[in-house]
This record gives sequence, structure tokens and C-alpha cells, in this order.
Amino acid sequence: INWELLMERIGSEIIIDKLENSNAIGFGYWALNPELSNIWKNLMIDIFPSIRNLDKKFFFVDLGDLKKRNKSDVLEMLDILKNIEDYIPVILSLNDQEATDISKIQKNTKSINPNAKNFEDFVEGGKLINNELNLSYLIIHSPYFATISSKNDQHHYWITEGYTSKPKYTVSAGDHFLSGFIAGFLCDLNLSESLIMANALTAIFVRTGFSPKFDQLREFVKRYMDYIIQDNPIFP
Repeated sequence: INWELLMERIGSEIIIDKLENSNAIGFGYWALNPELSNIWKNLMIDIFPSIRNLDKKFFFVDLGDLKKRNKSDVLEMLDILKNIEDYIPVILSLNDQEATDISKIQKNTKSINPNAKNFEDFVEGGKLINNELNLSYLIIHSPYFATISSKNDQHHYWITEGYTSKPKYTVSAGDHFLSGFIAGFLCDLNLSESLIMANALTAIFVRTGFSPKFDQLREFVKRYMDYIIQDNPIFP
């Protein structure tokens, strides 16, 4: 998929209309699409100037496995996201490995040691990465925790996950986390509450293999501390 194909098959008018009537704009698996950075550049040139209230929407990005791309590609992509931030608030979501990889290529960021005791390098890791990027929101998520850091050090939260050492399913766990966060955030939950919703949705999925209904989310959140205190692979 490239920009020329999007223009040929869809056209700018339809893209503008769809984005105009959306609450969030999401892109996943950047690492697997070598044309995605160029698509973002063209959005800034040809699409964003025609959309009202971009500052009320969100530009959500999930990168995928950064090891599939070289350092210069990743640095260029991060620069593009910083430019996109001038148009629309950016939410960049990283898993713990992706956060580690980015910390190692940023000039002014301490490299994250993923093996540090009690994940101590991740406690401030998201904040340090975003001090250089200055995006609206930067998320780090893992099976053990999630953090979110906002622009200009305004907010920084750590939420422990209801971890289990015996998950039934792990593929798509990250996708469930991301959908949970965006759903919560668009429903006016605050940042920490949105992380709790994302963690809960993920925790249920890895235990059951199913995307939970709202009542199941509510039940897990009621028992959230129990799942933190004790490694329980069973839900409900």
C-alpha cells in the first residue's frame, strides 16, 4: 500500500470525509509497511490542511517489530511523528522491547536495560523517551505493567498489570491493550483510568482467548488488586 494507490483507489475527498468524521486516526504495524512514513508525509501535505478540529482528534500509532527496519528508518519515522504533532495530538504506543530499541538510538536518552531489577529502567523510561520526542502521549506496555507519559512532563503514570505466568493466549494481546486504551480515552476516561481499562482487557484476553464484554471488564476491574497480588490464570 502506498500513497499513489490510496489516491487511485480511494481519493483525497473520501479520505478527508472519513477523517473529518472520526475521533481518532490509527495506524498499526509501521515496521511492516515501508511506505507508511511517506503516507504520513502526504497526509500532512494534502489532507490535514482540509480537516477541521484536528487538535480535538488523536493520531494513534503502533510500530510493530522495529528490528525489521534500520536505524535511519526509525529515526526518520520519529521525526515525522514530531511534525505530525504540530497538526494533531499523537499517541505513540510501544511495547517494552520497542521502547528499549528506541532508547538505544536516541541521542539524549539513557538506554533502557530491560533486565534491570523490578523493571526500574521502565519506571521513568517513557518520560525520558518522550522528553526528546515531545509527543502528546507516549505509552509503554508489557505483560507486567503499562506507563503513559504526556507532553512537557505534565503527566506520567505507571499501572501494574494483572499478570499471569500461565497465559492461554499471547498473540494479539498487544492489539487488545491498544484497543482498550483508545476506547477508554475516547470515552473520556483519564490517562491512568484508560491504562487500567487497557490492562484489564488484555488480562482477560490472555486468560480466555476472547475479547471481553463490558460486564466482564467491570468484573475484572473490581478484582484488579486480587489479580495483582496473586498470579491467577483463571477468569472469571
